[in-house]
Amino acid sequence: MTLRNLRLQTIRDGSRKTLLALSLIWLLVLMLLRCWPQPGGIIQMQILAEKNGVAQWFFDRGDGYSEAESATAGLQAGDNKISFELPRGTYTSLRFDPTNNDGWIAVNALNWVVNPSVDSMALGKENLQALADIVRVEARADGVLIQPLAGSGDPQMNLPLPQPLRLVRIPELSQDAITAFEWACAALLALLLVKVKLPTHAVIVIGMSLAAGLIVAIAMLSSTTQSMHPDEYSHMSALHYFAVHWWPPAINDPAVVPSLSIYGTSYLSELDVNYPIAARVISPIITLAGSEMMAARIFQCSLWAILCVLAWRKKSWAIALAIALVTPQIWYVFSYFNADAFPLFLTLIAATLVADGSGSLQAYILGRRGMSSAVVVFAICLGLILISKRNFLPLVPGLLLWLAVLHLDLRWRELLASLFGLALLGFSVFAPAIPMQDAWYSDISFALLGAAFIGFAAIVVVLRCWRDAQRKAVLARLLLVIGIIFAVVIPRLALDIWMNGTPATKAANIMAVAEAHAGEQFKPSVIAQGKGFAMLGLAHKGVTLHEIIFDPYQWGKMSRMSAFGVYGHMNIYADENLYWWLIGAAVLLIIIGSTALVRADPAHATRLLAVVFGICILIAGSSLLHSWVDDLQRQGRYLLPMAGMLALLLGHGSNKLPQRTFNAALLFAVGLSLYSFAAVALPALAR
Repeated sequence: MTLRNLRLQTIRDGSRKTLLALSLIWLLVLMLLRCWPQPGGIIQMQILAEKNGVAQWFFDRGDGYSEAESATAGLQAGDNKISFELPRGTYTSLRFDPTNNDGWIAVNALNWVVNPSVDSMALGKENLQALADIVRVEARADGVLIQPLAGSGDPQMNLPLPQPLRLVRIPELSQDAITAFEWACAALLALLLVKVKLPTHAVIVIGMSLAAGLIVAIAMLSSTTQSMHPDEYSHMSALHYFAVHWWPPAINDPAVVPSLSIYGTSYLSELDVNYPIAARVISPIITLAGSEMMAARIFQCSLWAILCVLAWRKKSWAIALAIALVTPQIWYVFSYFNADAFPLFLTLIAATLVADGSGSLQAYILGRRGMSSAVVVFAICLGLILISKRNFLPLVPGLLLWLAVLHLDLRWRELLASLFGLALLGFSVFAPAIPMQDAWYSDISFALLGAAFIGFAAIVVVLRCWRDAQRKAVLARLLLVIGIIFAVVIPRLALDIWMNGTPATKAANIMAVAEAHAGEQFKPSVIAQGKGFAMLGLAHKGVTLHEIIFDPYQWGKMSRMSAFGVYGHMNIYADENLYWWLIGAAVLLIIIGSTALVRADPAHATRLLAVVFGICILIAGSSLLHSWVDDLQRQGRYLLPMAGMLALLLGHGSNKLPQRTFNAALLFAVGLSLYSFAAVALPALAR
């Protein structure tokens, strides 16, 4: 056999093996898909709403109506296209709550996607009947008009069932076959990439570039006449203020009124520097972009583009930034205008600089080189985080504690005292709203106790460093970095005090504005009486923390899912099993990163891990308490600051990462995220 024939034979053998592998994977995935849990039916509705609200279907499968046996979708004032997935089972009754306020609702379409064996002819919109708190139901040519009782917060409709409704799996063999082929190709590609040992740096850059394409696609293809998220218009109102003003307003300034939400509050009351920065950046491109909202979305996309460039520049930076590939929810916040993307962008940059053991920041702290641009950028990032969205605040002490463990040899007693002090400071924000009999505490007592723990840790560290010339020099350099951070923060704080007075005066003004402008169900005086909107002040209404986390409010489930890809008005979901796969991939990467950190730095590893997971617990705890005492916000974006701490795991131990295993896990996570973003978010949001 000639050399040429041998090569041809080798190619043929390789092609046969590839084809065989593809076929076997396809058959395996197809069988899994056919056995995979699927919804029994989908209700697709087109609704015209007078006010923002929430629509909800309740179904009785033998245990009565409950929040657990329901499906919800957000409503925006105007036209809405929403869908509800119903699980398989036998339904004895159906109840439709068209909204959670007294605004009128027009149901213009109600379609069922069910197994052909199910008769849905008698389940149309014309069969809806008033059940409670409904004063008028009017059939029109284009739909059914529903007028709730004035002041009602729980109007209810009934959809009579002529006989028990049995919903079974919707057969879609052809679609399953196509999906199985897509998964088989992705799996084969991942195997080939792992086999050829594609460099980790390249895997990350490719993944971030693919994500960038989808982020831009959603930003550009989604309508600007409808928001991509319930809060996008509110954020745009704050941005628009700074498009025509240079200074932030006083709380009671009439110019704030257009930006007030139904809660009677405005994002302009926050210290958030995201809005003035974005307004200045986009002002030259608004005409080119076609609208202010599109220009704002371009600003968000540009932040992700900068992260892509940083990943491309240096391998160690790329590995830290790989945490942004673990969940498509991170990609989503960069595709529409909000207050999360900018501080997340700052957090990832700061964490990347900290995790880079050979970088300029670490060299400066150790005294190996002088002040550099990396040090200044790091300090500015932390300063801007402190005057950005408040759920990112724990990141600043978290990153500083990480540096203190590494360079000041922060010991367990100082570390635990610092973390406990931070927890008490955070709890002091929520403590006054938590009902407790014979309460001896106040927010001030928790704040003072927290400050005392942190002060104790600081004094012990300073005294120890003072006796060691080398550590004393390191401490001095860290204090200089902290000084730059304060130089960034103080002007914004001073301006806020000048415009709004002391924090107590500002809080009182915020309450007064809310009382004057909030919707009736959202006024502070109504909420203080234990009345009003059902999702506000739940602790004051007697709801337990257990009920918040589990049934009926399901903070745990909804936060978990919406941290890994829930889109639109919190009404666009992937299959629930996809969330478990994404969580599994994330946990696997965290385990790999933690193991690599232990191998790379055994002397500090356990304390560094305590910093990372301690701050993550604080972030999750603040989200939970906010939902309990203030406003039920079961949104995973409140957990996204964790990405900054988890980036440290990957970056610090990057030289000890098992490349093949890490690449495989990362490719798996990226594949799942790409699927969620491309197959779930993009088709639903593109208009």
